[in-house]
Amino acid sequence: MNVNRSLSSRLPPNPLGDALEKMAPEDRVACLAPRVHAQRVRLLRKMAHALWAMDMRIEKPADLRHEHVIALMRHWRAEGLAQGTILARTSHLRSWARNIGRQELVPRRGSAAWCDLMQDLNIHD
Repeated sequence: MNVNRSLSSRLPPNPLGDALEKMAPEDRVACLAPRVHAQRVRLLRKMAHALWAMDMRIEKPADLRHEHVIALMRHWRAEGLAQGTILARTSHLRSWARNIGRQELVPRRGSAAWCDLMQDLNIHD
């Protein structure tokens, strides 16, 4: 068994994950370092699989809604992830929302909407 296989090759097929991976090259235009780009692709695929595991089986990246963002953030909180990890994943989630033209789904850090969201999730930013 090859230990160096990528996460994407170990996750079962998922139409949303595949679509997100195809969408990710748009981020390369934003001058992301190759390591950051690879991390973003991995995390977007993990988000797709988490949504599917929660029976939120959206088929296309453009189908992302507010309830999906909240569900992912609650899932991360329930996993016991550190605040910094959640904030980093939120940044990748924000790139997904930006790529589909729905920036308002993931508020910018420091905005009133962001503070409300963090308070609802009991995350102290």
